[in-house]
Amino acid sequence: MPSTQRVIVLCLLLCGASAHGEIFKCTDANGTMQFTDHPCGTDVTVIPRKAASPDAEGPDEHLQKTRRLLDAMRQERQQAEQQKAEQKAAAEKRRHECLTARDDLRNIARASHLYRLDEQGNRVILTDEERKRATVDAQARVTQSCN
Repeated sequence: MPSTQRVIVLCLLLCGASAHGEIFKCTDANGTMQFTDHPCGTDVTVIPRKAASPDAEGPDEHLQKTRRLLDAMRQERQQAEQQKAEQKAAAEKRRHECLTARDDLRNIARASHLYRLDEQGNRVILTDEERKRATVDAQARVTQSCN
């Protein structure tokens, strides 16, 4: 249900004629919230309705409550969107690190000679032992980054 419809339904529930019973706030597996008059699963929050009294809140108080509720819902939605964006960024970073590690391993395997630079900036060809160590290190980076 789109968020605009949820807000309308929620406002109607708050203004509803019935002052008895409870409202149930349910969250499904996708994180979507629903407000109903009956329990709808295991992740349920009960919101008791207040009985109408002679000291019932005025229209200004009701409007303030509605605004606070809408602000809280907007804030929850923004937090959920921010969390999704952070998860997406982290997944993209892991994917990039994995591709880089695989590329490094592939380059080590294909290279006829591997070298490092000495203090003067000259190339020094790696020994067989150093090459094996570089291959093992690259494989470890692939394993760590791609899992």
